[in-house]
Amino acid sequence: MKRIVVFGGTFDPVHQGHLRIIDAIERHISPHRILVIPCGQPPHRAAPIASGEHRSEMLRLACNNRPSLVVDDRELRSDTLSYSYLTLKDVQLEYPDALLYMTLGWDSLASFTRWHRWQDILDMSCLLVVGRSSKEDQEYIGLQEVPAEIGLSVEKLEAANQATRCIVELPFDEIDCSSTEVREALRFGASAEHVLKPQVIEYIKKYNLYQS
Repeated sequence: MKRIVVFGGTFDPVHQGHLRIIDAIERHISPHRILVIPCGQPPHRAAPIASGEHRSEMLRLACNNRPSLVVDDRELRSDTLSYSYLTLKDVQLEYPDALLYMTLGWDSLASFTRWHRWQDILDMSCLLVVGRSSKEDQEYIGLQEVPAEIGLSVEKLEAANQATRCIVELPFDEIDCSSTEVREALRFGASAEHVLKPQVIEYIKKYNLYQS
């Protein structure tokens, strides 16, 4: 069966942390497609700084040598708020026979049971969770209350060919950076060469993005 991974975010801008997550997805899941989906209208946070067009183009520049990756602008074309359930439902209709995976961070998982139709998200997909966690983190966010198989290893996931009602911690080479920190650095004229692709830096300079 085809494996389709949905990796959503604001990507404002895309940085090496995002790219390392994509590396881990390719290495551990071997997907048919990775749909990298820039958020359109986030329901629970402020709107992104850069426009959807700019964020999509920076993603294409950063990922132009990855044949399995598609920069998917479906949320940017939508007039509704960017709920993960609606996006996954749309992807499921496009790939009805595929195994679906959704990537999110441990910080997002902390509020997962408050997401719009989160039970349906579990019914449709496997959650690939990235970022550092500990037993205390998992107990704190109440994962024991989520009706899913938690902590399933990537190896077991592949053997079982399972992609619903499971939460997998996806190992990746984590880097200490965030889009917020990158924007702050750029706003004050500091260098971000260690976390941004050269072509992304050139694009940001060309369109004077994130400048004070």
